[in-house]
Amino acid sequence: MCIAEAFGFKRYLGISILASCMNLLMGTHTILNVTVAMVFRIVVGLMITICGVNPISLMISSPIGRTILGRIVLGGILHTDCKEIAKCLIIGAVPGMSFIAVIAVIYFL
Repeated sequence: MCIAEAFGFKRYLGISILASCMNLLMGTHTILNVTVAMVFRIVVGLMITICGVNPISLMISSPIGRTILGRIVLGGILHTDCKEIAKCLIIGAVPGMSFIAVIAVIYFL
């Protein structure tokens, strides 16, 4: 998020693709990991580009991109009942979403 904020969406997306390729080459990620990570990165980058760089956009972009949409995509890839599985995955991630939202605002200030 900080890279998208400081350098813009194009550079953020390029760095994200490079990081995903490196993780695949090192064997620390699978295609599934990269897919969910790219959903997060694209959503966050677009939200920051569209809404501008301000505490509110930083606070909501990560929870929406990483947690909500990323988990919905994960549920879809795994061919599960999207509503129930996504709901369970999102509820389990609420503490992390809250933490990220607070930290993003602190870093912005």
